[in-house]
Amino acid sequence: MSLLSSAQAQRAIQTNERRFHRVPEQSWYLEQVRRKIGAPPGTTIDEDFVQALAVWQRDHPAQYATRPLRVDGSLNPRTEAHLGIVLPKMQRLVEIMERYHREGGVLFDSWGNDFRDNDNDGLVDERDEWTNDGAHYGRVYDGFQIGPPQNPETAHSAGWSRDRDVHGIPRVVQPVDGSYRYMMCSDLVSDAMIEARIIRQRGRTADLIRALLPPVAYVFRRSEDYPEEFLPGDYIATWRAGDGGHSAVVVERAQTNGGSAAATVIELPGPSTMTEQEIYRPGGVHTDPGRPAGVRGDVVRGPWPHFRRADGDRPFQYLVRLVHSRLGRRW
Repeated sequence: MSLLSSAQAQRAIQTNERRFHRVPEQSWYLEQVRRKIGAPPGTTIDEDFVQALAVWQRDHPAQYATRPLRVDGSLNPRTEAHLGIVLPKMQRLVEIMERYHREGGVLFDSWGNDFRDNDNDGLVDERDEWTNDGAHYGRVYDGFQIGPPQNPETAHSAGWSRDRDVHGIPRVVQPVDGSYRYMMCSDLVSDAMIEARIIRQRGRTADLIRALLPPVAYVFRRSEDYPEEFLPGDYIATWRAGDGGHSAVVVERAQTNGGSAAATVIELPGPSTMTEQEIYRPGGVHTDPGRPAGVRGDVVRGPWPHFRRADGDRPFQYLVRLVHSRLGRRW
């Protein structure tokens, strides 16, 4: 079926050719798009391609969106994002995040609120550990200590003993060996994106959203637009003005149900979040899938938390997807 007139088809061809001019991996990407939209096999942008794309745009009106896709045969960033094609850089980002999770050695940087003696002075969360979250990024620390109870690896804050020293600070009872880096959630994602050559510098959640939008990605805001599927390599975040937000990377393909479904992510949640979910382990040993037994760290692999999917907070929920026409120019 031809939805575009001959003149409209020619304009769409020219628009797409300009968009993908000198973009590396163009042949690979066009093969993926043709397969997705049901166009005849090939690696060129011709009338068959733009007509098939226009039909796909009409039949996929972005059901979790406030407006349909534009039916013009153009591979604009929004259409690219809704096509749901996993790019090599997205796969690379997932591989890096999986490695961070598997190797451990990363703790959330909240020294005054983590039930650990991070500075090894014998006291937990005392006043000289009340530093700003994120203040220790970039340094490596040898070991830490933890306090009661007898089995701290399987306890969260509600199970901690009330045995305290004269200053009201829990005494340390168990040293933990190893070398550790302290990070925030966005530090972990930033490092992975820098290593995958997606961005150039580290930032907080709001910085990452801004850095990804203009040059390399399309940003879905749940109250306005959302895809049908989560893709491995999607950046998922919650952020609002005055709040530090939270960052993670999706690592498995799944239906979104408009954002109400829980994506499987790798993330670095803070101790208060982990305590609320009853997954906090002060000793840093988790039993997540894909992590060798005994590896310590706060990076976890699991469902995006329910409270970050609350319907009332839709304007503050984001899913960021790399798109080839923008990202490809930097490959």
